[in-house]
Amino acid sequence: MGMLSRLRERGGAFVSRRLQDKALALSARFPWRSSPVIEWRLEAMAEPEPGGERVRLRSHLSVKLRERKLDSWVEVTASSAALDDGSRALVPERLGRLGIEPKPGRPLQTWAGATGGQRAGFAMLTLMQLDKERLPPSLRRALGEKPFHLTATLANVVEEV
Repeated sequence: MGMLSRLRERGGAFVSRRLQDKALALSARFPWRSSPVIEWRLEAMAEPEPGGERVRLRSHLSVKLRERKLDSWVEVTASSAALDDGSRALVPERLGRLGIEPKPGRPLQTWAGATGGQRAGFAMLTLMQLDKERLPPSLRRALGEKPFHLTATLANVVEEV
């Protein structure tokens, strides 16, 4: 019996759908008694932009165990277009709403602290920004004259439920 068959048989929902021509979304729920213990979503999309293409990958994993819940988000965005602000232009806007201001010239930055919500919790966010000039020389040569920018964000939140 295949893994998808087992998931369907045990009541887990697994959804895969194609979004437009260049996008894909997946989701899965792994049940335990009355509610899912693990929920996972993945979205991947590619879209043209002036002078290149932008590729974005987003994932969200939620795990509930005992009195704790872990949420983990990963977002990777890359562009082959010439961007005035380089990889900084790819930083998710919502970080500013959280009070996070990435510092220029620092390719890897991390923030951490209490969540400050109704439930006790802790959050950690890591941001990586890479532009073509930070890549190894062999990779820069392989890319040729094309620009390259990449931003990756990882956020983890642990809260009481």
